Order: sequence, then C-alpha cells, then structure tokens
Amino acid sequence: MRLRMTSRMRSNRRRLFRRLIAASVFGFAVTALLAFSPSIFRDHFESWYSPKGKPHRMQSAPTYLSGLVPDFEEARLIKPDHEFCGGVGRTKIFQYFVDIIEYSYGEFDREWDDRQSNSPPGAMIIRTRYGWPWRAMYTDNYRLFIHSERYFPTNEQYNHFITQAQKLGGLRTGIESPDFLPCKTNWHRIPIAPFWFGWLLDIVFWSTIWLLLSTSLHAVVRKSRTRRNRCPSCGYPLEDLTQCPECGTPRV
Repeated sequence: MRLRMTSRMRSNRRRLFRRLIAASVFGFAVTALLAFSPSIFRDHFESWYSPKGKPHRMQSAPTYLSGLVPDFEEARLIKPDHEFCGGVGRTKIFQYFVDIIEYSYGEFDREWDDRQSNSPPGAMIIRTRYGWPWRAMYTDNYRLFIHSERYFPTNEQYNHFITQAQKLGGLRTGIESPDFLPCKTNWHRIPIAPFWFGWLLDIVFWSTIWLLLSTSLHAVVRKSRTRRNRCPSCGYPLEDLTQCPECGTPRV
C-alpha cells in the first residue's frame, strides 16, 4: 500500500511539473507575441509628435544622452491610433499593447545658434513601449525640435545629432525590420531592449491564466468521467471495480 502511495505521489509530482513547464512556455510565448507583433504589423502611429499626449507621472527620464541634449523638461504619455499593415483599417486595439512616452529636453522656443553651441536647444527621446498587461519591450527614436527657420540646423548638424544619439542608444534603438516583413518602412524598428521586470510580470500573469484554465478544464473532465463510471485520471471503464487497473487510481 505504501509503495502504491509513493508511486502515485511521484506520478502526481511529474504531472504537476509538466503542467508548470507548459504554463511557463505558454506565458513566455504570449508575452513575446504581444511584445513583438505590434511592431511588425502596425502601419504607422497617427499620434506621433502630436499634442494629444498628456503629462506623464514620471519626473525622470533616460540619461544616456546627457552631454548631447539639454536638461530634461517633461514627459508626455501618448496612446496613439494605429492602422494595420497596408492601411487595411484603423483600430484602437493596439492601444492596449503599445504606448509612447515623449521625453522632452531643453526649451523648444529657443533658436539653434551654432555660433554659441553645437548642442540643440530642444530634443526628444520618443520611447515606444510594447507588451500587455505590463510593458516588456521598447525602442527609442530621436527628434529635434527647432521653431526658428533662421537658425534651423544644417543637414550635417542634424545627421551628427542622430548618429551620436543612436550610438549612445545602442540596443535601445532596436534593429531594422527585415525586408520580408509585411510593413517594411524606414520608421519600423524591431524592439530588442527589454523591461526585465515587465517580462517577468507578464510571464507570471499569462502562466497563471494557463494554470487556471487547465485546472478548470481538468476538473470538468474528471467530473465527466466519474459521472460516466470511468476512471477520473485515465478514462478507463471501471464498471464494478474499486480501483483502476490501468493507472491504479482508486474509485471516487
């Protein structure tokens, strides 16, 4: 009897271990899908650089461009409209999986006077974040804000700023979309910079969803088998037997 109990406990442990592995794989797969697919299949962001954003609660900003941009001013959170690849149709569903934070540096009403400084008077880091329910990946893009036509930067100044920003950004700028993707444009970048804490929370969230669904389904199957006079574990017909001869599970 003790041998049977030990064997049954080992079987239950193996079954639990397999379910945890399946839940972890499911959680990782869904997290990756929600983090990468919006960057591949969206056509463009309607609200980029628009005044539709609202002030973000963050009082800090990325500092890796320090020395290249002025002091941080504010951050604005944007929930952009999107179109599917090829402009098939506008949808707001991506708003759940994507948002944009515009980090503003400097004063945008100043003029660019290269006689005083080669640093721009105003610049932005445009961070596009992907994932749900927590953001798991992001890409950074860069833009200059200059309102004066008289002191508008030359192409050399602009290209120098973008090159230096991308060099300092490193993995944060993402990678160029491959040519075989359906929405290949100059703006499309595949995110490769993770929010590790967001990844972990998303995986735990979707793994828990899998466990709840699989546990509920397993309970329904066991109840159905018991009602039909079958073994709740393997479905073997029990008839008048008190224990399943197939797997050893006692009759309920």
